[in-house]
This record gives sequence, structure tokens and C-alpha cells, in this order.
Amino acid sequence: AIMGQVESRRIVLEREGDGVGISEGVLEDMVREDHMQKQQQRQQNQSSAGREQEVLINRQEMKNALQQAHDAGFHKGTGQERRNKEHELRQLDNQWQQKLDKLNQTKEEQTEKEFEASIASVNDRFKFKPIEPKCHQHQQELMDCLTNNPSRSLNCDGMVQAFLACSNRTKREYLATQS
Repeated sequence: AIMGQVESRRIVLEREGDGVGISEGVLEDMVREDHMQKQQQRQQNQSSAGREQEVLINRQEMKNALQQAHDAGFHKGTGQERRNKEHELRQLDNQWQQKLDKLNQTKEEQTEKEFEASIASVNDRFKFKPIEPKCHQHQQELMDCLTNNPSRSLNCDGMVQAFLACSNRTKREYLATQS
């Protein structure tokens, strides 16, 4: 820019939440312009020895302002990065959960097949033969006697003995076939 002329510049402002976001370059220019105006006013009022100290103070103020602007942008970027990472972690968590669910389902199916195979193996090793009731007639006679003599159960002693003899004989016959 030529001395005395003002250079025009297009500035784009973005709304961010409750505030407005400006680029670091625009902020730097604004801070520099503000400091230059303050410096010109101070130069008019102070000696040259005081001016050197003022320049150091102005540089420090500018550094502080730029650092604050940088930090604000950094934290904004960090927040976005954090959200991106959290999203990525959720996706990975979902993927691993799906893999785990599939693995559990496969394991359940495999366990069920092994269980059914074990049952078949036990059934093959120990073939259970159905036992037909052999003492049914003795049991029925005993039940009829007890029903007809509710207060005189000793009258059914002979039928009890016949039923016990039949059941012991049936037990012995069955055990003999299993050996």
C-alpha cells in the first residue's frame, strides 16, 4: 500500500455458536493495527528511551493476543478431533461387538451340536430297553384291597407279600440281563 492510501481487503466472518470466528491472519492484522495506533499515540507523548520499552511491551501483548487466538482455534480443532475419534471408536466398538456376537452364535451352535452328539453317544452305549409292567395284576389287587379296607390294612397282608415277591423277581430278572 502507498503511504496515505488504504488497501481494501475482503474479510469473511463465520458464526460459531454465540460468537464469530475470524482467521488468525485477520486477527493478527487487527491486533497489529491496534498496537500501531497505540504506539503512535505513545510515541507522541514519550521519549525515545521509553519507546524501546514500549515496543517490547507491545510485542509481548501481540504475542499474548496471538497465543490466545491460536489456543481458541486449537481447542476448537481439538474438540472436532475428539468428536471424530469418538465416532471412530464407536464404529470400531460396533464392529467388534458384531464379530463377538457372531463368534458367540457360532460357539452356541457348535456346543449344541456337540451336546446332541454326546446324547446320541450315551444312547448308543447304554441302550435303554423299555420295561413292561410285570406285576400290574398284583398291584391292582393290592390297591383294590386297600380301597375296600381303609381302616383294616392288615387284611391286605397276603396281597402285599405277593406284590413284593413279584417286584423282587422282576428286579432280579432285569439285573441278570444287564450284566
